[in-house]
Amino acid sequence: MMYLDYAELGEPPLGVFEAKEKPQRDPNEYRFRLAKARRRVIRERLHELTTSIDRILPRMLKGVRRGDDARLDDPRVRQISDPNSEIERLMDDTAARVGRWSDLHRHIYFGQDRSARRSP
Repeated sequence: MMYLDYAELGEPPLGVFEAKEKPQRDPNEYRFRLAKARRRVIRERLHELTTSIDRILPRMLKGVRRGDDARLDDPRVRQISDPNSEIERLMDDTAARVGRWSDLHRHIYFGQDRSARRSP
């Protein structure tokens, strides 16, 4: 019907093309805005988590000798391991885990300095 209306007016049916593409354009715009908002929220949460770990870790390790093989039994370990696990979940597969990425998990699991377990 819109084509006929435009034909009667003698104009190109540009409005018809726009109306035809609108249903596809709306979900794409919604997905774009949702992904953008999601990235912003995740970035803010990652900042909170890393700040928390950075604040707790030095206090927890205060007085522990480097290379000490005694197990670190500190209730604050959970305050580091929980945020670290959440960081893993939030990052999902968006970044490659290279280098020493898994060291913190390993240190938390064993509760020891990595250098203490090296054989002479």
